[in-house]
Amino acid sequence: MTVRIARIGASLTAAAALVIGVSACSAGQVTQTADTVAAVPGANLQVGEYIMMNDVMITYPGPQGYPSGGTASMILRIFNNGPDADVLKAVSVSPGEGGSPGASDVRLVNGGGAPAPSDSGSPSADASGGPVTTPGSSAINVTILPNDKQALVPGEGPYLEVSGLSGAFKPGQSLLVTFEFERAGTKQAEIPMGLPTVPGERSHAEFPEAEGEGH
Repeated sequence: MTVRIARIGASLTAAAALVIGVSACSAGQVTQTADTVAAVPGANLQVGEYIMMNDVMITYPGPQGYPSGGTASMILRIFNNGPDADVLKAVSVSPGEGGSPGASDVRLVNGGGAPAPSDSGSPSADASGGPVTTPGSSAINVTILPNDKQALVPGEGPYLEVSGLSGAFKPGQSLLVTFEFERAGTKQAEIPMGLPTVPGERSHAEFPEAEGEGH
């Protein structure tokens, strides 16, 4: 009788330990998942059948954001998985829902802020001899060869500059951007502001010294 009770007690103890172990493991998994943050804050977009744009974002200028009338830079990586070359012809920014501003111009510039040379020659012209552009943008004309990519990243070469913001653009907001490709067509999407690359400064709270302390 004593042996049987001891065996039952041992079995119950082992079962309880198994339940506790499984619960602890599950709790750990939930916590780890809840704390997971996406490594890439930008937008990933597909245009047509072959064009992909990865990690598209507006650079983070600081907690104050961009002022009305200000100029922002865009990070854009374009991949062409098709058999033919394609051309990013124009980019424009329109006012969006939630108060996001539009922009008067989007142009391709080099690292020094000057207009970058076109990859596909001069922009086409209309009957009056002026360049054909989408309202709110300049002719971009960046060619992406078949099975190749183009990286338009500030500090690494030519990049897209968004100027003449129609309102303040704050962290947490997105710009409504339209991309126009020669073959793939047009894509409009919300492009977010990037995250800070370094942590902000932390202030230390100071408490008044208690009366009589330090004497």
